[in-house]
Amino acid sequence: MSSAALIYSLIGLGDTPTKFAFGELKHRCCSIMNNLAPPSCNYPPAFSFIWKGSGSSAMYGFWKHWLNDRQSTYVRMSPENSYRVAEYGRSYNQLVSVILLQEICPAEGIDDDIYDFANTNKIENLEKIDEISLESGDDVSGLLNLDSFISTPPLCCEPQSYNGDFPSASMQMKAERIRKSCTLEYSPEGIEKILELDIAPDWFKTVDQEPLFYQLLSKGDMAGAWMCLNSNGWRLKDATKAIKALAEKSSDDNFREFAELWSSCERDSSYEY
Repeated sequence: MSSAALIYSLIGLGDTPTKFAFGELKHRCCSIMNNLAPPSCNYPPAFSFIWKGSGSSAMYGFWKHWLNDRQSTYVRMSPENSYRVAEYGRSYNQLVSVILLQEICPAEGIDDDIYDFANTNKIENLEKIDEISLESGDDVSGLLNLDSFISTPPLCCEPQSYNGDFPSASMQMKAERIRKSCTLEYSPEGIEKILELDIAPDWFKTVDQEPLFYQLLSKGDMAGAWMCLNSNGWRLKDATKAIKALAEKSSDDNFREFAELWSSCERDSSYEY
């Protein structure tokens, strides 16, 4: 089994999204990136690839922070926009529902491909999603009417009340909250807003993260080093060395295993994020 496959097992991604990631399941809604290294290898370590959006450079995947208590979630990553990530589902079911709504609208209804995609992903309320498309088009805020979205709405739906912990424009700008985030999770405007604060973490202040990473590591700031590692300003070859150093200092056996697997994946070392 490849290192990437072992990573997906370790983080508990699930059988169906893992099969999509490795191209064992294919669909016009999401196409496997055959021109890259195995999944999860050419991206920041918090991101595990599932799909590349059809007709788009956007990628969808699992977003997991180690070494702190942040909730894992599902995101849309934009490589053309400095690898920014946005929350698109707090469960795999929600992510699939978002994709289905966006596919139903241009198809003007449920065709065989959309039905098969929903069935493969065990979506049982496809007809309701179709009804929402007729009422609100591809505006994903319409999905807030689904039972699976009511108690845990993702940020992409712009809920009036958000109870997750993915960074948002409405969150309280407290030092502890900001320190549990990385620059990839913010728009340029969001980063500028944080930089106006005295409590802005150092990894928001630099475009060369590597020296700062080792400073944080020497101080024993493991959580800060992880957020630094998932912020803009890295070459993958340097990030690979850094995650090994972080694992050596960590007492979390699961993270140590993850770091060993992630650093051993085949990748294009020229990639930057």
